[in-house]
Amino acid sequence: MTARESAPDFVVYGPVSVQLWGRRFVAGIRFFRDVVHGVTLTLEQSKVAALGYDATEKDLLAEKKTLTTMLSKQLECSPTSTSLGADVFEFPWGGVVSRADLKSTWCGIEVRFK
Repeated sequence: MTARESAPDFVVYGPVSVQLWGRRFVAGIRFFRDVVHGVTLTLEQSKVAALGYDATEKDLLAEKKTLTTMLSKQLECSPTSTSLGADVFEFPWGGVVSRADLKSTWCGIEVRFK
């Protein structure tokens, strides 16, 4: 895994391919001052990944729904809050977000630690 500095005190490792819940994801791990700050997971072989910037809002929202369903099953709970662009699962240690960014045409899972 390759490390690169992305901002003062931040180091990002990745991308690396990982198998999780029967699917392949591209993962990146962010550290802030040597402490894990977050993890980003993007489906490796998905319609959105294949289409890139040609992905439509419908494509992004469908993939977000797939990710939210996957997370709900694995976390055994429903999202704490939902919106067009993000479904959030909040926990005492941080949160997990299924996100569809319509501007950048990115869709994936973000894990944030407090």
